[in-house]
Amino acid sequence: MGIKINNSKNIKEDDDNDIVNLKEETKFLLKKLKLALFLSIIIILMIYTLIDVYVHHGGDLQKTIFTLNFHEFWTYLIILTFLVFIYIFGYFIIKKLVSLDHIIKESEERYLRLITGAYDLFTSIQDGIVVLDKHFNIIHVNPTIEKWYSHKNQIIGKKCYEIYENRCEICEDCPNLSLIEDNIIKSKIHLTYDKNNNQNGWLEVYSFPLFYQNTSKLVGFINYCKDKTEYIKAQQLIIEENKKLLELNQSRKNMITRVSHEFKTPLNSIQSATQHILTNYSDLIDPKISQFFDIIHKGGLRLTALVENILDISMIESGKFILNKEKINICETVHKCIDEIILLAIKRNLTFKSNLSNTFFLEIDPIRIEQVILNLLSNAIKNTPPEGEIYINIFDKNNHVDLEIKDTGIGLKKEEINQLFLPFGKIERYGKNLNVDIEGTGIGLYLSKEIVELHGGKILVESQGRDQGSTFTIRLYRN
Repeated sequence: MGIKINNSKNIKEDDDNDIVNLKEETKFLLKKLKLALFLSIIIILMIYTLIDVYVHHGGDLQKTIFTLNFHEFWTYLIILTFLVFIYIFGYFIIKKLVSLDHIIKESEERYLRLITGAYDLFTSIQDGIVVLDKHFNIIHVNPTIEKWYSHKNQIIGKKCYEIYENRCEICEDCPNLSLIEDNIIKSKIHLTYDKNNNQNGWLEVYSFPLFYQNTSKLVGFINYCKDKTEYIKAQQLIIEENKKLLELNQSRKNMITRVSHEFKTPLNSIQSATQHILTNYSDLIDPKISQFFDIIHKGGLRLTALVENILDISMIESGKFILNKEKINICETVHKCIDEIILLAIKRNLTFKSNLSNTFFLEIDPIRIEQVILNLLSNAIKNTPPEGEIYINIFDKNNHVDLEIKDTGIGLKKEEINQLFLPFGKIERYGKNLNVDIEGTGIGLYLSKEIVELHGGKILVESQGRDQGSTFTIRLYRN
C-alpha cells in the first residue's frame, strides 16, 4: 500500500518531544512580543517628541519637556493609551493564535494515533477488511485482502464487484446496496478465482456502514470478509456423502422389500404344509415327531409376522402405506383383540381386567389398529411375570379417546423409554431372572407408533421404573 508508519513507541516519544518544544516556543514568542511592543511604544513617543520639538518649539528640547501645555499633555496621554491598548490587544491575539496552533497540533497527534491504531488493527486481523466509499470504490484494504487477491494488479480505486466477482456491474443481492436501500446488514458468499480465472475458494462478505462523525450521513462501507472455503468444501462433502447414503438406504429398502416378498412364498408353503400335517395326520405321527412339526409351524408364524412388519415399515418409509378407514366401535375392536390373545395370557397365568362397556365410534383402519392393540397387549403379557395383572380401559376425553393398557410387569427405566420406539429398539434383559418372555425383534412398537401417527394420534408411555409396571396409551382423535 506504500503507507509508512513508525511503531507506537517511537510515535509516543516524538509526541512528547513535540509538546515540550511547542511550550518552549510559545513562552519565547510571548517574551519577544512583549519586548517588541514595549520598544514600539518608546520609539513612537520619541518620534512624536522630536516632531513636537522641531515643529512647535524650534528645536528647544528642554523647553519642550518642561513647558507642556494642556493640548500637548492630552496628546501624549492619548498616544500612550492607544499604544498600551495596541500592546494588550496584540498580546492576546498572538497568544490566541499560539493556542489555536497548539490545538491543531494536538488534533494532528490524535489523528495520527487513530490512523496508527486503525492500521495496526487492520494488519492484525486475520480476516479480510475492505474500506469502500459510498460509490463502492475501494479506498483501503488490509494485508489479508492483498494476499487473497495478489493476482490483481491494482485493488485500490476499483469497484468492489470488480474484485469480488470480476463483474462490470453491481452484484446480485449486494450487501452494500442492502444497507442503502433497506438499512439491513447482510452477507453474501463470493467465489474467488486465481490468476488463471480458476475457482479456488469462497468468501463471505459482511457489509457495515461508515457514517460521518456523529451524524447519520453515509460516507462509505466496511466489508468484513471471512474465508469460508473449508466450511463450504466440508458442506459439499457432507451433501455428496449424504446423497450416497440416501442412495444406499434406498437400495437397502428395495432389497429388504424384494427379499421379504421372496420370503413369503416359502414361508406360506411351510405353514400350509405343517398346518395340514398337524390337522390331518396327527394321529398317524409319533407324538415326538408331531412336537417338532408344531415347533416348525410356530416358527413359520413368527417369521411371517416379522416379514409382514418389515414390509409395512418399508411401505411407511416410502410413503406407500395406505389406510383403509371406516367408522367402527373401538370397543368391539379391543374385545376382538383380547379374545385373540387371551390364551397366551392364560398360559402365563395372567389376569385381564377391562372396562369396555361404553361405545366409541372412530374413523380408523380396523386392521391396522388391531395390529397396534395386539402388539401392545402382547408386550404387556411378555413383560409381566406370572400372577400379574393387565388392565384395559377406554376414556372419553371430548376431542379424543384414550385406550389405556396397563400392566404390573417389570416396568421401564428412563433410558429404556427413550429407546422403545426406535427401529429395532428391543430392550435386552438377559440374565436378570425377571421371568419374562424375551422373544421379539424390537420393531413392533416402532411400527405401532407409525400407524397411530398416520391416524393423526400418538402413543404415550409411563413407568415409575423397574418392577413398577408400565402404562401405554393409544390416543386417537375424533375427526
